[in-house]
Amino acid sequence: MVGTYYLEPESGASIRQEDDQIRRPAQNRRGSLILFGLRDRKPTLRDAVDLPFAVLDLHFTEFKKGVFAIATSKGAVCLCTMNVHGTGPIECLNSYQIFSDSTLTLSFAWNSVPSHSDAIAASSSDGEIAILDTKYQPPMTYTKIEGHSLEAWTVAWTSKGAEYDLHPELYSGGDECVLCRHKLSVRPISGSLCDDNIPSHIYDFQAPIRDLKIHMAGVTAVLPLQPVFHGEQVLLTGSYDEYVRVLLPVEGRSRPKVLAEERLGGGVWRLKILDFVAPDHGTGPKFRILASCMHAGVKILEIRRAEGGKWLIRVIGKFVEHESMNYASDGRPRYGVGGVEGFIVVSTSFYDKKLCVWETRIAEE
Repeated sequence: MVGTYYLEPESGASIRQEDDQIRRPAQNRRGSLILFGLRDRKPTLRDAVDLPFAVLDLHFTEFKKGVFAIATSKGAVCLCTMNVHGTGPIECLNSYQIFSDSTLTLSFAWNSVPSHSDAIAASSSDGEIAILDTKYQPPMTYTKIEGHSLEAWTVAWTSKGAEYDLHPELYSGGDECVLCRHKLSVRPISGSLCDDNIPSHIYDFQAPIRDLKIHMAGVTAVLPLQPVFHGEQVLLTGSYDEYVRVLLPVEGRSRPKVLAEERLGGGVWRLKILDFVAPDHGTGPKFRILASCMHAGVKILEIRRAEGGKWLIRVIGKFVEHESMNYASDGRPRYGVGGVEGFIVVSTSFYDKKLCVWETRIAEE
């Protein structure tokens, strides 16, 4: 599934206001959802839907087949479906107007805890962070906080285990170089309030914990890694400063500990886990990560914890044939007799409207 973003050319004359300022007419954004089948690295069009807004983010839920959501350029999150066979048709079921329709919903994330799997956290171009529950029909009440003073480029849930159900956390990244940790509490609602269209639980934001010293430019990607040792949560972040960083949040401190960092040559816009190897017989965990690096193309990273607790980052694959900004990529492992032999990747670029399908082999050290 591919979401598109098209900014229409400016039209109409500029307007001179009373204070002598020149106001240009707002540009319209529109987009589409396009469904492709993929066989032998060849995409085949299966369905397409034009939309009166642009798509800025798209994620399937892991708990319901064929169900996904999109972030729109009109401040909403839309819940969509396609059939489980991946052949279409694409349908938009509900639109949740969580932010002003003059702002952009920049990113969102599904909650990965099964008992809260209908919950979505979203971020906006006004710096707001919101939580909604897609079990319920709009209109409804949303929990919101002003998380950032500039654009909130990214948001992510953490995953700590069973105790996380009532004490979840969010991380968000903003254009003012701030990584924000949002501790939440969950209040169940019982009795008649559960009837009709009122959520069965409410998320309350606590005062956010902010760090503005680690990243030298806007924080554009946050990817929590599974708890890998002693139940601690490790984060991977990307930034306009071109670095990817492995961070360990420390209780009682606003600034996480930097475990490793690597410059990738382009702003790190999105990060996705392709593969995870659990710790075994003294060896640390190993992650293969897909990084969308804007003008530096696409890179596949290996991130692992070596002996002695040192974290290492290395580039094990890359694709640099895009001729403009790479903002979105996805991929999956390609398996052989010995396990994962490589990855099949779909990557896109913005201005040249290009979609590429490619694969890479990986070689162990």
